[in-house]
Amino acid sequence: MTWLNVIRLPMIFTSGALASLTLFPRWFIAVGLLTPTTYSADGFRYALLGYYDIVPPLYSLSILLLITMGFIFLSVRVLRKRY
Repeated sequence: MTWLNVIRLPMIFTSGALASLTLFPRWFIAVGLLTPTTYSADGFRYALLGYYDIVPPLYSLSILLLITMGFIFLSVRVLRKRY
C-alpha cells in the first residue's frame, strides 16, 4: 500500500482537488490534464458547486468513461492471459 502512494499523491496534488489549477503556471496545468483525477475533481466541483475549473463537465465525463473502458479492456486482457 505504501508504494501506491507514489502514484496517488502526485495525482492528488496535480489534479486541482486541493487548489484551483488556474492558480498555477501553464506547464502545471498540462501535467494536471494528464491525470484522471483532474477530470473527476472538476466533475465533482460542477456537481456540488455549479461551476468547473478548467474542463467542461461533459468533456470530463467522456474522458473518464474512456479511461474506465481502457482499464477494463486491459484488465480483461491480462486476466485472459493468466487463466
